[in-house]
Amino acid sequence: MTLTATSVADPGKSATATITIPQLSGFAGVGEAHVDKANGMARLIINGKPAPPLWLQYAQNFPTHIQFLAPEVQDAVSHGVNVVSVSLNSWPWDNQNTAPLDFSIPDQVIDNVLAVNPQALLMLSIEIGPGSGWKPPVPLTSADYILYPDGPTNDSYHISTASDTCFNGFLTSVPHLLQHYENSSYSAHILGYKITWGGTGEWYPVEMWRGPDYSPVNTQHFQNWLQSKYGSDAALSAAWGMQVTIATAQVPAPQPGRFPMYSVFNGPPTRTVQAFYQLPQEQDWVDYSAYISDLASQRILDAASAVRAGTAGKRLIGVHNGYLVELLGSFNAHLRVDRLLASPNIDFFGGAITYLDRLAGGAGQEGAPVDSYNANGKLWFNENDLYTYLSAQSIIPPSVGSSNPPTANLTETVDILQRETASLLVHRSGTWWFDLNENGAFNDPAVWTPMSDYGVPLFNQLYANPQPFKADVALIIDRNSILYQRNDDDMFAAQRAMLRYALAKAGVSYGIYTLDDFLDGVLAPCKVYIFANTNYLTDSQITQIQSRLNNETSTAIWQYAPGFLGPNGASVSRVSTLTGIQVSQSDGYGYTNGKGLMAGYNWGISLGLPSQNQNPLSPRLIVTDLSAEVLGVYQADGLISTARKKVNNFESIFTGEFALGDFNNPAAVGYSPSPDALRAFCKLREFTSGAPPAT
Repeated sequence: MTLTATSVADPGKSATATITIPQLSGFAGVGEAHVDKANGMARLIINGKPAPPLWLQYAQNFPTHIQFLAPEVQDAVSHGVNVVSVSLNSWPWDNQNTAPLDFSIPDQVIDNVLAVNPQALLMLSIEIGPGSGWKPPVPLTSADYILYPDGPTNDSYHISTASDTCFNGFLTSVPHLLQHYENSSYSAHILGYKITWGGTGEWYPVEMWRGPDYSPVNTQHFQNWLQSKYGSDAALSAAWGMQVTIATAQVPAPQPGRFPMYSVFNGPPTRTVQAFYQLPQEQDWVDYSAYISDLASQRILDAASAVRAGTAGKRLIGVHNGYLVELLGSFNAHLRVDRLLASPNIDFFGGAITYLDRLAGGAGQEGAPVDSYNANGKLWFNENDLYTYLSAQSIIPPSVGSSNPPTANLTETVDILQRETASLLVHRSGTWWFDLNENGAFNDPAVWTPMSDYGVPLFNQLYANPQPFKADVALIIDRNSILYQRNDDDMFAAQRAMLRYALAKAGVSYGIYTLDDFLDGVLAPCKVYIFANTNYLTDSQITQIQSRLNNETSTAIWQYAPGFLGPNGASVSRVSTLTGIQVSQSDGYGYTNGKGLMAGYNWGISLGLPSQNQNPLSPRLIVTDLSAEVLGVYQADGLISTARKKVNNFESIFTGEFALGDFNNPAAVGYSPSPDALRAFCKLREFTSGAPPAT
């Protein structure tokens, strides 16, 4: 394309420039799209050819703010990004054939994009929420709406995931939508469909920080789930440690002071941080947490199957799910990602880059085990909903004190987008840049240079010669152990989120994987494995883990109470068996001072000191193994928190801390732990006693 600019002040002066806009030649349209796995690496394939997984998302949720759509679509395509994701809000639901379905509103959403870029490819987001004109055979009642501990709701956003009336309405309505679009002129532009529901469309329970869903429909589904799991009242009573029947079992009652969810840093002082549910008396919470993930994953599988059938298998299908790194709470509905990864009807997953550490100097990047997605032949998309410096000047500026503050200027904006683009290439992920509030966040051609300078050309190179990412350090996240975490906030932050932030800054080649993939061998051998939260393990899993570590002569770094819980309850001896290092329980205060090789370092999450009347931790484990090399002691009482030992053929490093990064007083310093200690831990395998690790 050749562009000519003429001076307004002097019409006699002009300049001409020629630019190349990568597009589908001649626009033959999308005949078929899928995700393949070439040489162990997942790739986006359109019409049989690899295509960079780079999109723009402009949902058009705010009809009065459409003015930024055109310039952002133009900027995107001029920098090589031809896919635009939009939301088909108010798409019509089945009206029992009483009148023709009116698709004029969602059609206009698509027309707005095609008017700017007639060759655009479209990712259509479809919500499982009652559309216009819906006339269900059985209307919704108050029983279908989420009932929180602090009261009911009655709007469509708060329909319970357990509502069969609503979900069946989607299943009977979506064939009409697919028939409309797949048999129209729009069909050539459709790349695929993203299915949304729940909190912000991301499949976690709406406003779950307020507590579980006590609606009648959810209670009934929970009882059905208990029937399937236990089969008899006697088995349920034995598991729950109380007399109970399946027909009368309830969603666990809200515990005093637990909701709304809080961190110990803004919650009541002197309260012991109880890490895990107490079994069997709190097995009902474990079961409820498992149930809600089973329910959400089954809804996703059924919805994806319906969309796959209605598109003859030629469209991409994706969802938001698997936020194992940054989603708080045990009942977050994201813990059956194993089922979703195994589904042939789901091609991609997505989620926002971290909100806690995203600006300049922060780690940014993903909140999920992204490398497990790729290893399983699925694409992960980092949703980049960054508020840029343009957002601060816009018609809908970010709120004061927002968890998503705007960047300071163009330079910081481009720097952050370059950091995120680099992460995509390393981890073989995709991205969509999301103008979240439709406030012109990406309305500047200069903002798009990371796409044209790095994203498009480097993805073309990588896809032409696919090579899987091979990490030196693997961060292992266990989805199943999250079911047992009673502490809603601090454990997710310290064990998983903050550890990942520190790891991203530690200067090591790292990947994030699920324990499932470690056990199944999907994860290729690594030098160092950091077991972030393997708190619940079966005996066979312990045997499998030790066998693999021995075979690979690798280093295992165990963080906080690994294997402490098992099918027969809690036992500190299981930790000793797993790690090969003798430990015992001595509840108290966290935060470690390094000793020996780790002298000069600090790590862990400071829960306060006795003199400060702060929060002790239970369980807190201490090292009692006289043959283990001491690496750190708890600051409060000098008991050994951290040690290492050669166990058979592998090196074992145990710490009783929540986090290997230095996270002292997060309320004061923000969510950016120092990576120094973690970097040293990763290098310990290179050193013997007397040789300090390099910082």
